[in-house]
Amino acid sequence: MSSVMNAVPAAIQNKQEPLPRCPVSGSYDIRFIDEVTDFACSGETFQIWENKETGIRFTHPAPSPEKIGAYYEMEEYLSHDAETDTTLASVYRSARNFTLKWKFRLVKNRLPVASVRLLDFGAGTGEFAGFVKTQKPGWQVKAIETDEDASAQITGNYPGVTSYSDMNAFPKSEKFGAITAWHALEHVHDPASVLEQFHSRLFDYGIVVIALPNCSSYDAARYGNAWAGYDVPRHLFHFTPESFEALAASKGFEVVEKKRMLLDAFYVSLLSESYLGITGPGAAFKAGVAGTLSNLLSLVNVNRCSSVTYILRKNGSD
Repeated sequence: MSSVMNAVPAAIQNKQEPLPRCPVSGSYDIRFIDEVTDFACSGETFQIWENKETGIRFTHPAPSPEKIGAYYEMEEYLSHDAETDTTLASVYRSARNFTLKWKFRLVKNRLPVASVRLLDFGAGTGEFAGFVKTQKPGWQVKAIETDEDASAQITGNYPGVTSYSDMNAFPKSEKFGAITAWHALEHVHDPASVLEQFHSRLFDYGIVVIALPNCSSYDAARYGNAWAGYDVPRHLFHFTPESFEALAASKGFEVVEKKRMLLDAFYVSLLSESYLGITGPGAAFKAGVAGTLSNLLSLVNVNRCSSVTYILRKNGSD
């Protein structure tokens, strides 16, 4: 377990490298948090910095949009790989199948109309968008996915779901009753701009549902720089509930509900144990303890949960 605050890297102290600044605000009023290894892919080390004012943490150096795709090119990247035959992948798929129903009910039960236009942002291989279409054939479902292979799987596997590379691919006048982003916003280079687009694309009655890892969770503190929720450099930003709510408010949203994602605590803890070199029954036991403690603490305070789902409405909407 690493300390919350470590020494600033020597290259920056000695001015061999420039001090980074917050990609959201442009501020240099930041502090160094830790160095984190890309355990899943490249083995490279990245820095985590925090904006002192907003609390938003960011990965430095962030790969450019042109180069970041290389960090997703691995069989183990489960969000885009439905067929990997490993124990961890099996656990992931079982959890995903359970949560698909939970996600759908969460969205459906908060909408006042029977026929809905839904946009799933960062759709991966389209499991959620496809599930919604099978449950509600009358809904118009669209997906945003930048990865070409994953986008092709959406089109091929889920008839009736239209996939696009970005939100500029369809008319600016097009709006939605529900916009979802399941563990997607932390991957984008400009989350503030994405929230602005969500606001302009949302009907007044609509909701935005965003799920994010929580870097102030119990399991994040327990595993430190081995916490799988950092997932550098694919995760470019790292939010606490407080920092995300403030960012959402600055873009015209109110967080009206927060929901715990209980299974994430176990999955992230199991992956974190593997990053520490612990596997087998011992890893499962330790991850079970960590996940249980994280979820028990979140019973008292949802802001301690490993991952949090935020339900947003436009400010001033009922």
